Amino acid sequence: TEKGRGCMKKVLIISNDWDLIQGITVFSRDHFQIRTTADIGKIQRTRNIFDSDAVFLDIDIDVSDHIDGLMLLKEIKNYHPSFPVIALSCCLAQKVIKCALRLGAADYLVKPLDLKLLESCLEDVFPFVRL
Repeated sequence: TEKGRGCMKKVLIISNDWDLIQGITVFSRDHFQIRTTADIGKIQRTRNIFDSDAVFLDIDIDVSDHIDGLMLLKEIKNYHPSFPVIALSCCLAQKVIKCALRLGAADYLVKPLDLKLLESCLEDVFPFVRL
């Protein structure tokens, strides 16, 4: 119901990977209000990212020469250190994973997403939401 949706946690997905967006949305739409964007510039200008309760950030997103996903993660965490950001990437390189976690990612999930790991991650970020 619409009334029940007002109490739902809000999750923002920052990605231009349609399959990733669809997978997260289908899996979690009964439990979360989902918004999506690939416009990093708009996020930087408006800071409306903090209207959400958590963010899934596709660190593979590369919108311009000036910013990439890891740089956006760093900006988000500098502005709001306790804000939960879940990093998503197809990269398995330990250097990238360690960098994302060192920058403050709450978790790092590898694409394509394993739904059990996604569920576990969401339960860690939102311990009072039953999936």
